[in-house]
Amino acid sequence: MVALWTGTSLRPFSVSEDAVLQEMVTFATSVNGNLPLPSRNTNRSNLVKEANEMKKKIRIDIEENCIDFSTTSDMWSSRTMKAFMALTLHFLTEEFIMRNYTLEVKPIQGKHTAELIQYEMQSTFERWGLKYSMLCMMLHDSGSNMVKACNDWN
Repeated sequence: MVALWTGTSLRPFSVSEDAVLQEMVTFATSVNGNLPLPSRNTNRSNLVKEANEMKKKIRIDIEENCIDFSTTSDMWSSRTMKAFMALTLHFLTEEFIMRNYTLEVKPIQGKHTAELIQYEMQSTFERWGLKYSMLCMMLHDSGSNMVKACNDWN
């Protein structure tokens, strides 16, 4: 069944090693009787709740453990020509434990000017309570608009 699901849903082979999937299977096999899957709307609602809880935990980790940080950012277009921008945060705790969080992957509307990119980065920093003064390095693609946005932002 796992092989069938892996192939038909185009999952990587490593999905069978996923700890959460293994927990789900263990739970499902421990239940007496039927275990119906939730509807797509219930599943979506549950996922939104989980995402909000995860955001809270990440915010707390940033507030308590992030002294200095670096970021990576990229912009790309999908096959349907929808543009997206991602921003990932990287920092070490005082115990020297590496933290990596993809803070946002968001659609970008309009012309991809340096000003728009800089605005989106600054907005993301503000939403996550990150201070520009704590930024040590920003790694980005070599697009002229991205380079200009970072240079203009010093």
